[in-house]
Amino acid sequence: MNISTARFVLDIVTKLLNKPLSSDDYHKIGGSKNIFRRCVERNKGIGDTCTEALSNLIIKETKYNELKKNLIGDYLKQFLTLNEKNYVKRNPNDIKTIVKFVTAKFSAHNDNVPDVSNVQYFNLSTDGNFRVVGIRDLVSMGWNFEDIVNETIKIDYETINDITLEHNGDNDQWFQVVRENPETLRFLIDENTKVIGYYYFIPLFKDVFQKAKDGQLFDSEITVDKVPFLLQGIYDIYFIVICLRETYRKTFALKQMLFSVMELFEEMALNGIFVNEICTQAYSDSGIALCKSIGLKYLKNHIDKGKVYHGTILDILKHPLYAKFSKLKEMYTTKI
Repeated sequence: MNISTARFVLDIVTKLLNKPLSSDDYHKIGGSKNIFRRCVERNKGIGDTCTEALSNLIIKETKYNELKKNLIGDYLKQFLTLNEKNYVKRNPNDIKTIVKFVTAKFSAHNDNVPDVSNVQYFNLSTDGNFRVVGIRDLVSMGWNFEDIVNETIKIDYETINDITLEHNGDNDQWFQVVRENPETLRFLIDENTKVIGYYYFIPLFKDVFQKAKDGQLFDSEITVDKVPFLLQGIYDIYFIVICLRETYRKTFALKQMLFSVMELFEEMALNGIFVNEICTQAYSDSGIALCKSIGLKYLKNHIDKGKVYHGTILDILKHPLYAKFSKLKEMYTTKI
């Protein structure tokens, strides 16, 4: 379906950024506060001023979210010539030029451009702008340590059916484990610092990790003495949980969390910390689907509840979802 360039601008902003075009909040981004709305109404194409405003809006809304900017950039780059793509390759953060390349091309072809209004790949949640943060970030926002751990346990019971204290462990146990191993706990929060999901993985000593692979480990057994410190070396890790509150499932939020895991692996690798085997226990159908979706393989049933899934970091890095992590793949190919 072909539509006007102005309509393309509308779809880019409202569908990819989930922002209203005529909001009074955007009067500082270039031109008047109603420039987008007027452009769409008059249907005269975007022009230089509107291009600049759109570029500024994309940059403004992705200041703390490089992933979203990359997705938008990847979408726009499909309309570029080889020379333009080479420019973008050399200047990957020049989102303004990408927008100008694309919109100039649309204008030169009688304003006929693709309709992106139904592109699910960019169908971001309308519940807000999400960020992945660590414990220190939450503390700086006013949370205390006990509340943070309590919130993770609360989400566990909200999102996992029929789990017991034996499956999940208790607050005191996790206070100690997280205090000693805080760096691999990450939270997905909205603009109001509401925690809408989190993930946590830890290394385990060989005998404990084997017990997890054998389907005999209960999370309530994981105590500080079973978790090695992540210094330098190669570790086997146990993914305790990755979960989202139900309202946010199957949205951009899940992809953002999965990308965050790889970004954390990359940060660890740069510090000489590498992951080899990965093991986790899936309690639900959605957990099983997630494990299979990212390349983990079914190993066996847990002795009490759920299924054990297993794989290596190299297995996961083969997934098309992680194509952008070429640097991480290179580091792991030469190390493991």
